[in-house]
Amino acid sequence: MKKRIFISVGILVLAVILSISLYFIKTEQYRDWLPVEGFLTNIEERHGHSKRGGSDWVYELFYTYTVAGEDYHGSSVYSGKAPEGHFIGERVTVWYNPDAVSESSYHKPGPELWPTVPIIFGIVLALRVLLSKRRRRVGGETFDLEANRCDGNSAE
Repeated sequence: MKKRIFISVGILVLAVILSISLYFIKTEQYRDWLPVEGFLTNIEERHGHSKRGGSDWVYELFYTYTVAGEDYHGSSVYSGKAPEGHFIGERVTVWYNPDAVSESSYHKPGPELWPTVPIIFGIVLALRVLLSKRRRRVGGETFDLEANRCDGNSAE
């Protein structure tokens, strides 16, 4: 049991380290992005299917922005609840990548949910390790190593 606790704690520590690393990597990736004024040009509403098997509404906001006298177009997609209070022609802040100006986002980019992925997998894996029973088949019967007893299940 002590060994499984040690392994589970190790998995969780590794997951936290990976999550923190992902947070800083994703934050650094968007660090140089700059804000610029843009205009909302269209809002599309579509009915789609969610990964959970149900239906979902998808909203795509289209915008234009100008950098160094050149016009660019972009869009951002949202699912679920409609972004409220937006109208075509509205002045909006657009974030763009100065190294690739056509790469843009309607909202300030950041790590989003990426840092939570290792934590979720780490918790699931740690629980799996912690709650697993140590069993071994000996002579056609299953032997529970923790309870130090034979279950009597023979493979005939």
